[in-house]
Amino acid sequence: MPPFVALVLSLALIVVLLASERRMNPDVSHALWIPFLWLFFIGTRFPSEWLDMQASAMQRPEEYLEGSPVDQAVFLALYVAALVVLVRRRLPWSGVIAANLSITAFFLYGLVSVVWSDFPWTALKRFVKVLEHIVMVLVVLTEANPAQAMDALVRRFLTTTVLLSVLFLKYYPEFGRAFDNWTGQPFNTGATTDKNALGHICLLGTIFYMSSLLSKAHQEVSRSTKGRMLVDIGLLAAVLWLLEIANAKTALICSIVGMVSVAVLTRTQLGKSPVAVFVGVVSLVGLSAVLDSAFNLREIGIEALDRNPTLTDRTFVWEDVLAMPNNALVGTGFESFWLGPRVEELWQKYWWHPNQAHNGYIETYINLGAIGVALLLIMLTAALFRSLGAMRDGDPFGAVRFSLILAIAIFNYTDATFKALHILFFTFLLVSLLAWPVSESAQTGRENRLDEGPVRV
Repeated sequence: MPPFVALVLSLALIVVLLASERRMNPDVSHALWIPFLWLFFIGTRFPSEWLDMQASAMQRPEEYLEGSPVDQAVFLALYVAALVVLVRRRLPWSGVIAANLSITAFFLYGLVSVVWSDFPWTALKRFVKVLEHIVMVLVVLTEANPAQAMDALVRRFLTTTVLLSVLFLKYYPEFGRAFDNWTGQPFNTGATTDKNALGHICLLGTIFYMSSLLSKAHQEVSRSTKGRMLVDIGLLAAVLWLLEIANAKTALICSIVGMVSVAVLTRTQLGKSPVAVFVGVVSLVGLSAVLDSAFNLREIGIEALDRNPTLTDRTFVWEDVLAMPNNALVGTGFESFWLGPRVEELWQKYWWHPNQAHNGYIETYINLGAIGVALLLIMLTAALFRSLGAMRDGDPFGAVRFSLILAIAIFNYTDATFKALHILFFTFLLVSLLAWPVSESAQTGRENRLDEGPVRV
């Protein structure tokens, strides 16, 4: 098939599927397009990258202090638009804070840590940018029907990114594939800029479509439309194909964990027994630790996945960043470690120029210290318990919430997830945050309007 014909057909299919999704979720306002556009850009390529204004990766540490004016303008416009929506909906911020104490504590500590950063202005700007996650999630959760809004947002994002990724890889390889700047080794990126970003999309897609196909409660969230199951099966197949060619092993493992979790929770009675699920997860973690200690299970598993024991030099980076002078209790300040002399020293040693520790727990430690790690673990634990309670209460997304939180917690071992505009950070907040007083609606999918209802923008 000629590439131009494939382009036209793909775009037509995307339009048809988006129109079908609109019929499935009629209670969703036009405001949902704001978080969709924002999610599309952070999950694929920034606006300047879509316009080909960033021809190459960052080569100088100083570039992390700067940013594209185009990206700044687009994200600021979406940010302001989302804030306007929340103001017009008269969101009770005090209630949101009270309903999400563990998340509030983590973000509040991040703000306070700006004070001791070597680059306080940069740290503050990064903190404000990370708050975009919260604002965009609240736009979704304050819809008249939050369950439909979540379903609509994820469907729109996956439909667009998955089909574009397939199109690029099959017919426009100059956009869907890339070469390592240092080794020249090719890798598949799809609609994103690197294989790990493509893996993030696949992780979300496998868990979401598995739930949509297996969970009757999930299926009842939106109106039934003709051919919905066939569309979900087709897109799940496309996601699995992308996952295979992405060669992103962490995404593969987490996707398997997530799909198995959804299947077990939706097709057995475990979903109605939070205690049994929690005990099972703790037991598996404990057993894995024992086996790893006795038989070096981690190294065996890594080699089975055709990866070297250092996780592509990640373990060396872990040793180096932990050996650098730092305050063990409070860290260097919010997202401040990879700035200045520290990053210059590490870039001189590593040809691939790391800009994160590639371990979210270590990344949190070097930026926010032991206090930050403790708050992160509390936030994860609270989110898991909340998702288990949601399953017990009949939340149609209960299995999705639990499976995504579990998968993201695992993913965070080899990738710094809880930082910057990371799609998995947004996903975590989307399935963990409560927008009081619509939390009941968010958990059950029943329509519950705020005051006079959400504004149709």
